[in-house]
Amino acid sequence: MGRVFDFKDAVAYEQWLKRPENQAAFELEIRLMQTLLKPMRGESVLDIGCGTGACLQAFSDMGLQVTGLDPSTYMLDIAARTIGNRADLYQGYAEDLPFDDNSFNYSCFFTTLEFVDDPKKALEEAIRVTKDRVFIGVLNSYAIKGIQRRVKGIFSPTIFNHAKFYSVWELKQIIRSSVGN
Repeated sequence: MGRVFDFKDAVAYEQWLKRPENQAAFELEIRLMQTLLKPMRGESVLDIGCGTGACLQAFSDMGLQVTGLDPSTYMLDIAARTIGNRADLYQGYAEDLPFDDNSFNYSCFFTTLEFVDDPKKALEEAIRVTKDRVFIGVLNSYAIKGIQRRVKGIFSPTIFNHAKFYSVWELKQIIRSSVGN
């Protein structure tokens, strides 16, 4: 069921996200997500692959009812410290969500599809549990940053050695095979 991050990966990710240059990019991504989803205060969101809880914090600050799911207990431990009791946290996999149909207004994949075994199944599950919109944020295989991360992985081990980078065309194909045109 995809890559499950260990303790070392979880700590490294948390430290990486705290760097000013990465925090600035993250804030831009959150604003993009907010602009595209247009959530209303009190609505619900499921962060699939919530990691250390950075998006959970942002969603909570928007006044949303927040739920996070991640397969890594280490990531969830950090998320619990980050978000406290302002989110419901579940251990689980994107391809087998433990929620009823239409449980959430929104679901998001924020650098999650890269680490699952079956992105089509993960997307189908997100669609099943979501009433309104699903946000998909992936690492573009043709973006400079994506190329840099893959090249760096050739010379030293990184979490991105376990990632599948997607082109826009590949992502469109996955979406179309899940929901049609």
